[in-house]
Amino acid sequence: MVEATSGGLVESLVQLLTEFGRVALGVDPLTTILLLVGAALTGFSMLVFGYLAVGGVLGGIGDLIPSPSQGGPRGGGPGDRPRDHE
Repeated sequence: MVEATSGGLVESLVQLLTEFGRVALGVDPLTTILLLVGAALTGFSMLVFGYLAVGGVLGGIGDLIPSPSQGGPRGGGPGDRPRDHE
């Protein structure tokens, strides 16, 4: 059953790409330009969203891992009050 489903999926994908290619190259130049602009806008927005998502995940992971500048378990990070020297 999985083989029939995946075969149909691959077949549909090939048919989709063939149809897009036929429309992009065979109708008129304006259609080709509009498809390319749409692909560029979609690709750019995906890159920006991916960059923000990866930054958010890495920022969250970075908050879980203490850095050497925080001074260990006693604090001493950028937001802490200065301590009096003993």
